[in-house]
Formats: sequence, structure tokens, C-alpha cells
Amino acid sequence: MLPFNTDNWLRTAREIIDLLEGYVTSFRNKGLPVEVYMNPTVEEMKKLGYDISFTAVADTKEIYCWSTHGEFHRPTKEILGLDCPGHETAGWCDNMLDGIAQKQGKRYVMTRSTCFDRLLVGFHQEGDEPNEEVEALKTILERDWRWVQKYIDVSSYLRKYRKQLGI
Repeated sequence: MLPFNTDNWLRTAREIIDLLEGYVTSFRNKGLPVEVYMNPTVEEMKKLGYDISFTAVADTKEIYCWSTHGEFHRPTKEILGLDCPGHETAGWCDNMLDGIAQKQGKRYVMTRSTCFDRLLVGFHQEGDEPNEEVEALKTILERDWRWVQKYIDVSSYLRKYRKQLGI
């Protein structure tokens, strides 16, 4: 027998989780409001529209989402105070997954990543030594991002790049 009522404990835990999820902040960019949600609900994601930008943080398993029309990843991450000490490779946070997702049916699906595109500019030709950009991209791709599936389907997008880099 536990020394406390498990029903109350579970309800309290759920309330704490609910407080930690949802609306985080808003700011203006070029006159447009940008609302940022952390670990958003389906309803909150709908508010953001058809295209959304997101940053998933591997260490904390938090995902931040905002409307794509609003702002780019780097300035938004600065406003949110997201930094990556100890995880920076070639100028990129290798513990964060930055991307754009589109609503497809009832789900949001990752469709592109400026981060990946920029890192792949350094993709080596056969026989060349891998460079820092490729190593940063490999580190991002080797992480377990399955928890992001609750919010955005990233599996097909990541699979394509993992195959391309032989991971």
C-alpha cells in the first residue's frame, strides 16, 4: 500500500504537465504576431495554421511550434532563450531538430529543414573526408526523435537523410 492516494498524485502530475505545456510567449515580427507553443495540443497547433515552424530539443523533450509566416528559427530560439552549450558543432545545435511542417490530413508532417539544407552543402564527395557540417548533421540524425511523433511526423523526412548519409 502506498502512503498516498495514487489518484490524487496522478491528477496532480497531469496538472503540472498541463502547466508546462502550451502557450509560451508572443512577439511581433514585421508587424505580424508570432505565438509560440511548447508541447502544443492539437487545438493549439490548429491555431498556428497550415505551415508551422518547430524546434525540438532532445535533452528536455520539448518542442516549440510557431506559425511559419512569423519568424525564422534562430531569432525565435534567441527570444526563447534556447541555447546549446556543449552541443554546438559547426555553428549548429546538434541537440535540436529545426524544421517546417505542413498539415497533411489530420497530422503535421515535416517537409523541410533549412538547417539540414545548409549542413548538406558541406556533404562530402566519395573519398573525401567528412567535414564538420556533415558530422553535425549525423549527430542530429543519430538522436532518438521518436517522441516528436506525438506532435509532428518527422520519420519519413529523417529516414531520407539517414539513408543519404548511410546511417
